[in-house]
Amino acid sequence: MTIFAVLATIVAVGILRRTRELVSWLIMAMLLSFAVEPAASYLNRRFHWRRGLATAFMMFCVVAAFVLLLALVVPVLVRELQMLPQSVSAWMDRLNTWTEQHLHRTAIDASQMQATEQTADTVSSWGSQLAGNLVAIGVGVISVTFALLAIGLFTFYLTANGPKARRAICSVMREEKQRHVLWAWETAIDKTGGYFYSRLLLMLINATITFVALLLVGCPFALPLALFEAFVTEFIPVVGTYIGGTIPLVVVLASNDLEQAIIILVVLIVYQQIGNLVLSPVLSRRTMELDPGIAFASVIAGGMVAGAMGAFLALPATAVIQAFFTTYVKRYDVVEAGAADAETDEAGSGGNSAPKPP
Repeated sequence: MTIFAVLATIVAVGILRRTRELVSWLIMAMLLSFAVEPAASYLNRRFHWRRGLATAFMMFCVVAAFVLLLALVVPVLVRELQMLPQSVSAWMDRLNTWTEQHLHRTAIDASQMQATEQTADTVSSWGSQLAGNLVAIGVGVISVTFALLAIGLFTFYLTANGPKARRAICSVMREEKQRHVLWAWETAIDKTGGYFYSRLLLMLINATITFVALLLVGCPFALPLALFEAFVTEFIPVVGTYIGGTIPLVVVLASNDLEQAIIILVVLIVYQQIGNLVLSPVLSRRTMELDPGIAFASVIAGGMVAGAMGAFLALPATAVIQAFFTTYVKRYDVVEAGAADAETDEAGSGGNSAPKPP
């Protein structure tokens, strides 16, 4: 039996190594199905749609929204990258003019201006090459496209056949085990779905505020920039705030004055404070509550394990794991901190006496 167990373990590890990519696709599809299933179930109950049709409709909406976002944002980014050298020169000239008028000195000398312009030329040429090599890039992302299609197919089947899958799994278990499995499944759906829908609502609020602010300062491409900033800020944890806010600021600096860019920066900062302190806690109160340190660590771990998609799905997965620990791990009362501090002070002042165990 021992030899058989060792051989079975070796075979299982070998199979997992060969199929680790497929396993990662299945895990991602399962998490995505947890996010899609609440909406599909609502369409099934409220409008009596078949689960397959409701699932296909929700997945079509997600894909269409993502493609529309890319179609709106990519041309703007390529255009701004190509115009970057002229924009940088104009920014430096404006800054030197302002400092000469108010401070009677030049902020950026000729050598610094030349180095900055060379860097901008390099970035601009990279952007032009990127725009000109779209065919080669498209050929290179065939494997990524296949992976996304596979994940989408698995997500569709896991969502459309969710009740059947639960019945099939629970049919081989005793009643007590069935309750635990169903609770775990429903908790995963509740946490993951709640996370995505609360993020979507925050994205809509963020995009509306940013769009109005960009319109007021006369920024071109206000709608795609607002959608890009809101999506990146709300759905990319931790660093998304800085990445999402940089692109609108660069466009405003290139097309408007420094004062308008400062206005947009203030609007973004104020909204982030309101969103982090007011909106996000209210919307996430019944969906997921994660410590910022745990959230940051989970995002890094998810990115290391499964790349961008792993980082994207790290927070709902961590919320599900936390829910399981909260339910099944027994907790005990903690010794009062004051008593421990008092014992430490006595040990430090009295010399060698150690605290006695309870």
